[in-house]
Amino acid sequence: ARAEAAEKAAARGISAPKAVVQRISEFAARYSS
Repeated sequence: ARAEAAEKAAARGISAPKAVVQRISEFAARYSS
């Protein structure tokens, strides 16, 4: 889930800090489970 979120963000061209990426990944992981 985290890898997918990271890939999607990279694909969209979103340059976000690690903190933001981590929060998005965590939220995606929680939403997935």
